Formats: sequence, structure tokens, C-alpha cells
Amino acid sequence: MTTPSHHDLKIFEDYLALHDPANLKARIARYEAQSRKPRSREQIRKELYRVLMPQEGGRFALPISAHPILEGTPLFRARNLSDVDEMKVESDAWNAPAQYVGPGRLNTDGESLLYTSVAEPSTAAFELRAKAGDLLAMSEFRVINQFNAVRMGDDFVPPGLSLKGERKLRTIMGFLQDIFTQRTFPDETHKYIAPELVTKEFWDLPEGIYKAWSYTSVADPRGNGWNLCFRPTPARQVLEYVRTDVVQLAPDVTPDAAVFQHQVLKSLVKDHNSDSLVEA
Repeated sequence: MTTPSHHDLKIFEDYLALHDPANLKARIARYEAQSRKPRSREQIRKELYRVLMPQEGGRFALPISAHPILEGTPLFRARNLSDVDEMKVESDAWNAPAQYVGPGRLNTDGESLLYTSVAEPSTAAFELRAKAGDLLAMSEFRVINQFNAVRMGDDFVPPGLSLKGERKLRTIMGFLQDIFTQRTFPDETHKYIAPELVTKEFWDLPEGIYKAWSYTSVADPRGNGWNLCFRPTPARQVLEYVRTDVVQLAPDVTPDAAVFQHQVLKSLVKDHNSDSLVEA
């Protein structure tokens, strides 16, 4: 967890002092009322800043919460398959080519990111909205270099703030948390604009400091799923590909199952002499 310096606390206090609590809550209510209808990215951006920027102006500052991801941590990525022999080369296991990428919680249309789930293959399947009988490639990666990840959807409030400042910041961070963790359905991709915008506007930090975004899975009904999302270059710097299991989900699996029951049809690893995937 990131601990702010006294200088940072002063910046936060100065920013929060410019917010009137009642006015802040009224601006949030106005944003939420407008969020019920589809809006452009620029419209959402303007509405966000109307909430977060004090009416009197001044310096804008939000705290950052981060945590280390340890070497050896297993990560999983699931993708749908149309054929059991579709996985040909190692790059098929990594992030998808841009032309196949639609909008997501942290990406714009055509922006290819590597979405993974930590330790739990079932979380990756939940994130994919997998259904009974689906054919999936479940690829495993391993962290080879420890790195820091920025926590998203977290109502982090740094210690040391005044009581008034803490209350206002909890209101703001709760507002942003609600935006980032909102549930979406396949026909509601427009709802991804706001969480992606919150990510890129406020917590898109230099790759030399943070390698990934970390957030709780909204899709996993068990409530303990945890995801990491990477841009392609940092992902290759800190991860190694391990294997891919081509699996078929059980015909009676339900979306709220504790785990996805499945049959492994084949297991693939990288060939020692090429990028091809071969049966283990």
C-alpha cells in the first residue's frame, strides 16, 4: 500500500478543503442521473471533471494505492475457441490482435491489453462470461520479475488526513469505485467508457514504476476473484508463458457455479526450437 508523504497530505488537504460536502454530493447525484443514458467519451470526461474539480479551481490530487506482485505468482487468461486445434503459436496465448478487440473495462475499442486472473482459472472463465459447453483456451503465465500494480476500484484513503478531509475523500473515492466496478452485459459495451476513462485519466502511471492495474473481479460471483491487466510491453517484461489447456466446459455448468467443471482436451506448451505450441 502506498504511504503518502507529509507533502502529499498537504496537497490532498488543500484540494479537499475546496470542496463543499453538500455541493460535492449534489454533483455526484447529477452525474449518476446523467449516466443512465449513453454518452460520448468526451461528454463523460467533462462530467467527471465537473464532479472532481472544485468550483473555485485549484490543484487536483487523488491518492494512489499500489501493491507488489511477487515472483512466481500464477496468472490465467481465458479465450474462446471455435476449434480444438486453433491454438498454434505462443502469441495466440497473449493479448489479442487489435483488430479483434472491442471496448473493455480498461481499454478502448481496438486497444489490445492482456487481461489475466490471479491464481484462479475459474475467475478468468467468469470474466469471459463462459457458458455450458464452451470451448476455451486456458493459458497460464508466471511472474518472473516482481513488480508493483496500481489498485483500481479501491476506496483507498491515506492515513493522516483530517477528519473533514477523510470524509470528503471517501465520498470521492467511493464515487470513482462505483464507476469502475459497475457491472456490464454483452449489449452494454458503452458502459465501459466511464471505467476506462477513470483508469486512463487518474491512474495511468509510468510503466517504469507500475506494470499493471489490479482490481477485484466484478464477474466472479464468489466475490474473491482478482485480476491484473497489462499493456503488452510491460507484460512481456515481467511474465513468462507456461502452458495452455484446451478445455470444454461441462454441459450443465451454471454462471453462478463456484468453479467451472471442465474436461481437458489437450495440453500445450511452447516448442523448444520455435514459437509453435505442441502437445505436452
